[in-house]
Amino acid sequence: MLFEGVQNAEDAGASKFVFMLDLRRHSTQGLDPDLHRFAGPAFVVADDGSGFEKHDWTSLQNLHASVKKDSPSEIGSFGMGTRSYFHYTDVVFVASKNIFVGLDPLEIVSHEGGWMLDTSIKSEADDARRKGVDFCNVPNLDFPEKGSIFRLPLRLKEPVAGSFGTEVTEAKAREMLDDFAKQLASGEMLLFLSNVTCIELWLWEHDAVEPKLVEQVHKTFVKTSESWGGRRLPYWVSDDSRKCYKALAAQLLEMDDNSRDHYFSLVSQAVVETKEFSSGQTRRWFIAQRFDTRVDLAALISSCRTVPIVGVAGIFIYMYICI
Repeated sequence: MLFEGVQNAEDAGASKFVFMLDLRRHSTQGLDPDLHRFAGPAFVVADDGSGFEKHDWTSLQNLHASVKKDSPSEIGSFGMGTRSYFHYTDVVFVASKNIFVGLDPLEIVSHEGGWMLDTSIKSEADDARRKGVDFCNVPNLDFPEKGSIFRLPLRLKEPVAGSFGTEVTEAKAREMLDDFAKQLASGEMLLFLSNVTCIELWLWEHDAVEPKLVEQVHKTFVKTSESWGGRRLPYWVSDDSRKCYKALAAQLLEMDDNSRDHYFSLVSQAVVETKEFSSGQTRRWFIAQRFDTRVDLAALISSCRTVPIVGVAGIFIYMYICI
């Protein structure tokens, strides 16, 4: 779940990604009775990116088809990110840019598979409060003007016909948060991301006034080469090729041998530092990336929807010798 959320944040141009385990029981006053069971503990996933546009909402509402699938410039090209959330919940709440959406494919609450409400319209804002929009809150992120927030109520033990999975207990959720913190602590998750430079994990206990920061990793660029484009695809890839795998493959095929050799020889390099909250440790990394322009890879780009980028990262080790 953590990886899928970070991928979505990266594609949205976010600089910060937040994951929180919210163990509070929210007030059900004014809430639709069918939603009372979703007012308890939940995972909350959020970022400060560009938020959802019309095509993003379309992708969310069509759980079996992703509008990202043809875009080589986006990591989540296989469209599995949001779908993976249903491993832990049966209803997903999403808030972004004044829009509040409920994804209910099993029609547990809604007979239409969910809802979409514009909170800038008073009548729909009132309905959104009845649907639980007030549950969507995350520290250090502004809603609804910026970014996006997903709330994933933990799946309860009570049997639900056609449920997507088994119960997710509080103990299991805590275990997952601890595991995510261990994975995050090294800083490796941030190394090859172009946009996201900060990942935070939070825990909001049952009766706590505010959440507790469990882990945070922050990345800063110390030095970059001239060829470092700061995006997933190198600077020389055309705008059209960034939008379509077939166009990317065609650009590669149309290159003359000199251009192909030139771009093949380009190695983008960067030196970055990562700092962890829990340990206070700072690490310095060397990163190198290269786009493989060999012509025999063109067919794989369009057929397998892959981008032939190879990257390596190594950590600086300082040795002090006393004489």
